Amino acid sequence: MRTFLFSVYLFLSFALLSISSLSAAQTEWLVRDTISLPEKKASNFGMGAIYLDVKQDNVSIIVREISRSSLSKASEAKDNSKLRFKNDGIRLDLSGKQDAVFINLAEGTYQITEVNVPHFDLPFRIDTDNRDVWRFNIKRDQVNYIGTLKIEGVRSKNAVNTNLLNQFATHLGDLQTRLIESSIGWPIGHGVAYDDPFFDYLKGANND
Repeated sequence: MRTFLFSVYLFLSFALLSISSLSAAQTEWLVRDTISLPEKKASNFGMGAIYLDVKQDNVSIIVREISRSSLSKASEAKDNSKLRFKNDGIRLDLSGKQDAVFINLAEGTYQITEVNVPHFDLPFRIDTDNRDVWRFNIKRDQVNYIGTLKIEGVRSKNAVNTNLLNQFATHLGDLQTRLIESSIGWPIGHGVAYDDPFFDYLKGANND
């Protein structure tokens, strides 16, 4: 009996240690309300723009950079379970944020792997790591539109309607105005990691 209890104790201790290590490795990242750069900017950084239509409190998301080699394998096999990530994740706290937020990230392809929408004091997590619509690209020296995070106000204890919408056409004018008002002369790019006919049309129109 003592041996069994000791084994259970070791198992629980290891599990708690793993959870603590994972949480510590998820780096808090600065979320800005305006288009601005950090004081010390790396040469390979770009900016991501996320518009918000969030009707819940204390929302946060986890963002992880995807390994390029695993992205190619997943695309060829059409199997997102083959995706591999470079780190444990960056936690973006969206509490109290409205309209739009801007994040500075190194150039690469990223996945929003988790959306945290607590219900009162109870944690509630939505896993999004295997869905293409939650993926985005960051290119250096440009403002990359990521999408519009929409979270409905009506919910139950264990369910809430959550989506990342491609509303590039809707927000393009606002993004252009914000960019003009900032001191950054970067172009606007489409960070959505799948084909968008409207953006292709815009590029073609600008090239004519």
